[in-house]
Amino acid sequence: KVEDELRLIVQKGSTPLLGLDTMSAYHMGFCDRDGKPASSSKGKYLRPLFCIAMCAGLGGDPEQAIPAAAALELVHRTSLIFDDIQDKGQERNNQPTVWAIWGADQAINAGLALSSHARLALHRLTLRNVPAEKVLGISSVLENAVIDLCHGQYMDISFVDAPTVSVKDYLRMVRGKT
Repeated sequence: KVEDELRLIVQKGSTPLLGLDTMSAYHMGFCDRDGKPASSSKGKYLRPLFCIAMCAGLGGDPEQAIPAAAALELVHRTSLIFDDIQDKGQERNNQPTVWAIWGADQAINAGLALSSHARLALHRLTLRNVPAEKVLGISSVLENAVIDLCHGQYMDISFVDAPTVSVKDYLRMVRGKT
């Protein structure tokens, strides 16, 4: 169900996909680089699984959590686009990365679009009867997590030129990126 939500958000029900939407859908594993539908998406969806399991474990309705779970996956996928650019990664999941196909400038656009899709996914919680004030609180938690992720990525990049990295700093970086 999370993948259906992701497809609805990213592809917006449009076929054929054009330009930016193709890059985003390609990165999600929904289509090939030409916009032709893929047989199966790539990704383990661990973050959405944890979100839905946590909701159920706390006595909530897992169906209500699907947009939040999708938002988590979109934030994660956004971070992968930027990480690939920063690390100059040419492949991910045995496929060329977005920036390797379309260039860094367009990959940045795709990453920003997925980031916006993540925030819009949270708005979809109201369609599942989650009160707006709760959605605002969830949004704040997610945005703070993204800032932590950026700090972790900053540390990761800065460690490349560092002569040594302490275990404490390394663990702080990993926590930020996770």
